Amino acid sequence: MPLPLSPAQTVQLAQSAYAMRLDSDLLTAVQAAGPGGEHFDIASGSRFTGVSGLSIPGGSSRTGFGYVAHGKAGTPRHGETLICVRGTEPTSVHDLMTDAHISAARSPLGLPVHEGFKNVAASIFGQVQTALRGRNPGTLHIVGHSLGGAAATILAEALIGTAGIKLYTYGAPRAGVDSHAQVVTKALGTRNVYRVYHDTDPVPMVPIFPFCHIPVGEVAYLLRGPGALVSVSAHLLDSYAKSVGQSGWTGLPVIAHRRFSLDTVDDLLAQAQSAAVGPAMHSIVVLRLIEKILGILLEAAGAVTGLALFGGATVLDKMAAALSSMAAASLAAAERVVEFVNVVMRFLGKQLLAKGAKLTAAFLRWLLSMLVTVIGGFAMQAIRSFR
Repeated sequence: MPLPLSPAQTVQLAQSAYAMRLDSDLLTAVQAAGPGGEHFDIASGSRFTGVSGLSIPGGSSRTGFGYVAHGKAGTPRHGETLICVRGTEPTSVHDLMTDAHISAARSPLGLPVHEGFKNVAASIFGQVQTALRGRNPGTLHIVGHSLGGAAATILAEALIGTAGIKLYTYGAPRAGVDSHAQVVTKALGTRNVYRVYHDTDPVPMVPIFPFCHIPVGEVAYLLRGPGALVSVSAHLLDSYAKSVGQSGWTGLPVIAHRRFSLDTVDDLLAQAQSAAVGPAMHSIVVLRLIEKILGILLEAAGAVTGLALFGGATVLDKMAAALSSMAAASLAAAERVVEFVNVVMRFLGKQLLAKGAKLTAAFLRWLLSMLVTVIGGFAMQAIRSFR
């Protein structure tokens, strides 16, 4: 079985993809990759471009998005191929528009994914196919940071069946919904997906439910970020490089998947309320509990089916309607939803609701919108400052 690239190698390679945005000389990528790329012939590789932005006049641009390089003869990577995809360039309005374009589109396997990320992957795919023609690699190593990690995930999906695939992402946002995560995880194999994120990095927290990470659930390499609050600096590749150091994959902490249900939601609410004592506003612990509780409540309300193919305001409207209906079902359900609302209100720094407060769909829509705006704002701050 082919060995994976090391954490230190993949961080360096993720960084090298950014060198290709405006520079077509692959020697620049060789220098940026350093020792991480020593077994791949990057200098003789193929730079690819991608389209970011929106499909409106003047709303998009094509720039370099990374490269394909083949393993050098006489090295352990001979017969393998490397694909590196860059993330958002903070000075690019079109890249930022891609990040914000959260409507759903069909992935290569026909599953619902983030439209902006899918469009970038689709604009790259043909060039990657050309670079692979006649090579028949045994293994594809696909690496990406931030937006590049999400695009790399969809690109890996499109390349299923081409070769064995190992996917490495750092601080990547969620690429698709649960059905997408389930199918792609099964096709790639959980052990072939190396998702690394800092617990205080805001970018992996977007888009919110119903979008999901692969590998499905919380099987990932979870690194401690700075402090207990959402941290912009946690998204920096330099921060990831320091966190992984020279450790191998077995030396990094792994968070295993836990299946939560409505039976456990009260315990999670209690944890959130306990964690919310003191400086709860923007607490990373509280935010992760909010995400879990929201998903459980919406699943219990039967709101997951039907959310998958909608983006933007429609998703928030459906989520708010589902929570409102749940609150109206019984006194116990209403109290549970009010508890959840107050956890969110405390996180946002807003005044708490009184016990027995009436929850309207309009109010819940506003609350969810505020939550999305705050998390998205953190993510944008991180993206704009990470270089």
